[in-house]
Amino acid sequence: MNYVINKEQYLKLKKGWKEQQSHSASEMIAYNILRGFDPKRGFTPKTNPIKLANGAEEWQAFGQARAILQYELKWSKEKKCFERWSLESSEELTNKILEALK
Repeated sequence: MNYVINKEQYLKLKKGWKEQQSHSASEMIAYNILRGFDPKRGFTPKTNPIKLANGAEEWQAFGQARAILQYELKWSKEKKCFERWSLESSEELTNKILEALK
């Protein structure tokens, strides 16, 4: 389930990821999907029963980052994560990431 279309794109992705000093949570989700990993990789669920009883969601941080990524891919004209990683944003790649986020 590796969504990077070819080896050249994979190498660009890996190089672009290493060149960045810090990564947002939404970028981590996109990177996981592009490498064929579970999108939740790197996130941990909340386990504090008090916070959960008070309405916090178990995967709240993942859900917020996913919403940011979905917004960026659907509505933003600038696909920031692709630009930072020196990848050309294609309709096919964007659709595959959005499909994996459902």
